[in-house]
Amino acid sequence: MSKELITKKDYEILGIKENSTPSEINSAYEKLLQEYHPEKIKLEKYREPNDLEIKKYKEVEKVYKKFVDNSHLEVEKYICQGWKKGGGFCENFFYPCLWEKNEGGHRKRFCSQECYNSKNENPIDKRTEEWNQQKLQKAKKLLEKVKVQKINYIKRELEHAKVKSEELEPNNRDFEQEINSVFVQNADDSDYLNRLYDISDRITKDIYSKKKEEKIYCDNCNKEIKKRREGNTEWVGMGSVDNEGNQYTFCSKECSKKGMRGKGKRVIRKNPFTELLKWMEREGITNISLDPGNGKLILEYGKNNAKTIEDSNLTSEQREIKKFFQQIGKTSLSQNEARAKAETEEKSNNDNKWVKPLVVGGIIVVVITLIGIIIYKNKKKGY
Repeated sequence: MSKELITKKDYEILGIKENSTPSEINSAYEKLLQEYHPEKIKLEKYREPNDLEIKKYKEVEKVYKKFVDNSHLEVEKYICQGWKKGGGFCENFFYPCLWEKNEGGHRKRFCSQECYNSKNENPIDKRTEEWNQQKLQKAKKLLEKVKVQKINYIKRELEHAKVKSEELEPNNRDFEQEINSVFVQNADDSDYLNRLYDISDRITKDIYSKKKEEKIYCDNCNKEIKKRREGNTEWVGMGSVDNEGNQYTFCSKECSKKGMRGKGKRVIRKNPFTELLKWMEREGITNISLDPGNGKLILEYGKNNAKTIEDSNLTSEQREIKKFFQQIGKTSLSQNEARAKAETEEKSNNDNKWVKPLVVGGIIVVVITLIGIIIYKNKKKGY
């Protein structure tokens, strides 16, 4: 079969010069296919090709076949850079190239429309997106949990300091709204927790600056007892308890003697677990524990509501509780455990209540018996 001769018109159809190299011929051919290929028109322009476009496509194909037959053009095939559905590159060899695009400054070629649109099927990108979504959901849950904790903490501090929210600075009064306005923007945003802690610290400082100290008066002379520090402890008067369990506070030893006169001696606390249980119920504490790492006192007021207290901020009662824990060698104690311990100690005290009188009575009986024996022997010698 004879080869068709290449005419000047053929060069004009491809839009190239007569002395063009094989690579220039291939580039011109691909460029025309991008514009007139029927499949390309259907998928990109969403319409059927018209007669002129079909005629032009046939002309280009016919002319290019002439060049291939006459000059033995070496067609360099491309490698498809699309993604498979199961993962990994397609890597099919193909020519000509109908689908290409620039991504990040790199020219990528694809063998089909499916490979061209497969960027979202990249398994690595998909896993990364899923991981980011999971991380975002966890961050949102943590944020909501911390929000509730911070709001409850500020409310407790207001109640403890006897300060109303209306008495705070104007920018701190709507602290619930301010805390709830903090939200997570993306999975990598870790500043939201720092914002919550900054808000909480700012409001807490404002609360303590307006804290109303409760005045304490002497139960004998009715004078106000002024607080003063003695070393690391804060002195707030002398406390006493009568036999009926009533508590009194006095400003001095003289007032303590006068005030407690006729009210019985001070009760010796034989069952410390009972006193501990009373204190826990009064303060609303459900569990007390010591941090195993730094030994700080942790007070729990219910689920997800715990307060860690620095040693420098411990009150006299809390310091006494910590010392008691260290003495008994425990690191955690709930209300139910304290109640069980108190009942056990009370039962033991009741069982031992008659031991001492019996022992004393036994000793007296033995002594009287011995005296009687000695007297009897002396009288017998006299006779």
